Amino acid sequence: MDYVEIKNYGPAALEQLLVARGEKAFRARQLAQWIYRHGVTDFGSMTDLSLSFRSTLSKHFKVFRFAGYNRQASQDGSCKYYFQTDDGLVLESVSIPDEKKITFCLSTQVGCPLSCRFCLTGARGYIRDLSTAEIVEQYLVMREHEGLDYRRINVVLMGMGEPLLNYEAVSGFLGIALSDYGLGLSSRKITLSTAGYLPGLIRFSREWPTVQLAVSLNGSNNRIRSHIMPINDKFPLEELLDTLRRYQLPRRRTITIEYVLIAGLNDQDLHARELADLLRGLRCKINLIPYNPVPELPYHRPSEDRIERFSLILHHQHYTVMVRRSRGVDIGAACGQLGQRPGLNARQEQKRCVP
Repeated sequence: MDYVEIKNYGPAALEQLLVARGEKAFRARQLAQWIYRHGVTDFGSMTDLSLSFRSTLSKHFKVFRFAGYNRQASQDGSCKYYFQTDDGLVLESVSIPDEKKITFCLSTQVGCPLSCRFCLTGARGYIRDLSTAEIVEQYLVMREHEGLDYRRINVVLMGMGEPLLNYEAVSGFLGIALSDYGLGLSSRKITLSTAGYLPGLIRFSREWPTVQLAVSLNGSNNRIRSHIMPINDKFPLEELLDTLRRYQLPRRRTITIEYVLIAGLNDQDLHARELADLLRGLRCKINLIPYNPVPELPYHRPSEDRIERFSLILHHQHYTVMVRRSRGVDIGAACGQLGQRPGLNARQEQKRCVP
């Protein structure tokens, strides 16, 4: 018998599903709150639902859980999660605590099809898309472990994969995340990061205009960007920047431009000046990300002097610039490192956590 996986449905879709089966609409809201707010997966424990409704749920529905997962702690307080799927795959996500908030970096695919040359995830290759349930469950497991009030959580769709190539599942997650009967997050607390897949980006701008957008640029000209990001051959910088300039941003919002600084490749003064000219007229802020070394890849991190020099040139061109100091480097949890397995230099707090 085929069961309906509830976590693939947002509250509105769940309501339609239950009404079609003869249930009252408010039952969907009750069910969603039990699952998304309270983390309850056993229908028998949902005490304000009638016995007959609970019986129906047990016969026709199920609530997704991963087959298992590990949690590995970094020396800086961040944690990498290894989730095992029902078909035996492993995906990775990261929790990053700060003084006043915590950020959950979620994956949307197992591997990535874009093959960016500086990224270990891309080097590992693409296996499959994640379902909405698998994206939602990453969030719920992290929230359960970190024990924080949901209002203090930020979400970034920046883990393994290109979110806009798994549009339907990501859109399903956003519907659940932003619903008052789902995860109850504000759109200001969710950021989607893309390498510039334009068909998905254009659709995303129409359907989710209030969700924060980050674009992984990483090259100040087409030659450099195509060398490290093959997607640029299909959607070159001119088309990408034209699309971003026409993006209908809400008031007081900006697009985040992510730029990974790689020693000797895209970190010179000329590149900073080219980047400043390239972004002229775009409402944006720039996140500079010093490259996080990976043994399997032939790239290196710039010196601190070079990072500072690059940042200053952009500041002098009147851009808002931040240098992102990566977290979780010792456990392979930083930007571009997902796809590693636990290393001997990681603090040994890894443990098995089976739901």
